Amino acid sequence: MRKLVFISIGISIVIVCVLIFNSTDDFLYVDLNSDKLLQTQDQQEYIQIAIAPILSPNKTIESFEAIANYISEHLNRPVRLLQRKTYSEINELLRQRRAHAAFVCTGTYLSAKECGVDIDVIAVSIYTEKPVYQSLIIVSAKSGIKSIQDLQGKSFAYTDLNSLSGYYYPIFLLLDSKLNPDSFFSQITFTYSHTNSINAVISGSSDGAAVHNHALDLAIRSNKSLEDKINIIHRSPALGFNPVVVPHTIDTKLKDSLTKILIEMKNSVEGIETMKKAGIKQFDLPTSNLYDEATRIYKTTSNYFLTKEKK
Repeated sequence: MRKLVFISIGISIVIVCVLIFNSTDDFLYVDLNSDKLLQTQDQQEYIQIAIAPILSPNKTIESFEAIANYISEHLNRPVRLLQRKTYSEINELLRQRRAHAAFVCTGTYLSAKECGVDIDVIAVSIYTEKPVYQSLIIVSAKSGIKSIQDLQGKSFAYTDLNSLSGYYYPIFLLLDSKLNPDSFFSQITFTYSHTNSINAVISGSSDGAAVHNHALDLAIRSNKSLEDKINIIHRSPALGFNPVVVPHTIDTKLKDSLTKILIEMKNSVEGIETMKKAGIKQFDLPTSNLYDEATRIYKTTSNYFLTKEKK
């Protein structure tokens, strides 16, 4: 088992970039509202918006459906939500210009840049007072685990190979603590959503997990009993929050319109109520240094992966 764990971690950067650059032109859209396959020629009518599976698939759709409808009304064009199982598949939609925009997590954005996907950040989500979030290391409240060191020899849940909070940061934390990510845990799993990682800890299928604090906040908001079932044993530094991105080649007028709609949502009651359904307070323009700390963590961890691959 540990040898397999080593392989999956050591070549993660290569796997992610191979997934992004080995798609074919037969790629089809999936409309999650109707499960219909949307052919390429339909792109001109619809605005295609991809959403990263940060929460469970159903919860992610529920969270962003209202925002998609709001954008549709203000653009006077139909909007189609696109969802995939992994973050790298969302990046592939952007690389192939099969999505006009995407709500992604910070790790997805950084990995896209790493793999040469040419995208621009048009807005950043804010769910408290600042456009930042944290990676949390969580365990069951009845586990007796108090620190990252206590997780040695235990099972652990990552979310996705492209997740900063759910993968890159916990690897960075182990390296920073002089611990070996390849042998530290007895077993690792990838859950493909923060909701699934939270559930893995609650059910006992994983002793620990790394999750986005926003995802945990939303989970507790919908089920208060979770607060007594989970302990947070570590918090990351503040990291730039989830961006909204578009392909660099997108039509300038459409890019400006999407930006304006998102930024101005906070100025109307309708916009505020719409964002509230996704747990978002407002959208704002990103500052130039917003993703500096996230980039440092991402590059440190990426360099570790690449060094291991060369050995």
